[in-house]
Amino acid sequence: MGQYTTGLLQTIQLELDWTQITILGQFMVTISILRTLLATEATGTKYVHSKVSETELGQQPCAGATAAAMRREEWKKKA
Repeated sequence: MGQYTTGLLQTIQLELDWTQITILGQFMVTISILRTLLATEATGTKYVHSKVSETELGQQPCAGATAAAMRREEWKKKA
């Protein structure tokens, strides 16, 4: 009877070892996938940002760099 019990316990231990190896392997694969996804997300800067018009922001649309420079000069005089 003792050898059957010993054999059964050895078989159970082998199954537990294989189960632990399988779980550990799945965990490592999950970590690898997560790292890949994070790296892809961090380097994926191909988002297209639409330009918000100045009138949507409540500002006056500027005609050009010259007009903006003139406004800055006026603001300096007022300050």
